[in-house]
Amino acid sequence: MPSLPAQSLKVIKNINTTPVSPVVGSLPSIGKARGSFAEGFKFSKLGGRMVFPAETFARGRELFAFDGRKISLVKDIRSGTPGSGSGDFFVKGGKLYFVADDGVHGKEPWISDGTTTGTRLFMDVVSGGTGSNA
Repeated sequence: MPSLPAQSLKVIKNINTTPVSPVVGSLPSIGKARGSFAEGFKFSKLGGRMVFPAETFARGRELFAFDGRKISLVKDIRSGTPGSGSGDFFVKGGKLYFVADDGVHGKEPWISDGTTTGTRLFMDVVSGGTGSNA
C-alpha cells in the first residue's frame, strides 16, 4: 500500500472511548499505538468492507471493519485488555485468514467472513494454550 501524505489522513472515528487508567504502568505496551491502528497494521478488503487490526484501551488489539460510513468491532476474540493480537491478514476466496490468540488455544489461524458469527478459529494446529504461533 503506498504511503499517504500526513495532510490527507483524517480521523474517521475515535475507537478508544475508555478513559486512561491513572496507573499508566498497568497498561501493557502503552507506547505502541494504543487506541489506534495496531503497529504494522494492514487493511484488507473483504466484500464491501475494509478490515484491519486496531487497539483500544478496553479491548487490546482486535479485528475491526470499516464499511465506508462507520467503524465497528467484528468480534471480541479475547476479552480484556490483552486482546487477541489479531494480525497477519490475507484474503482468499472471500474469506479473511489471520492469526489471533483467544486466550485458550494460543496463537492459531482464524477465518472470518467479516461478521461476528462468521469469525471463528480455523484450526487448532497445536493443542493447548501455547498455540502454534501460526
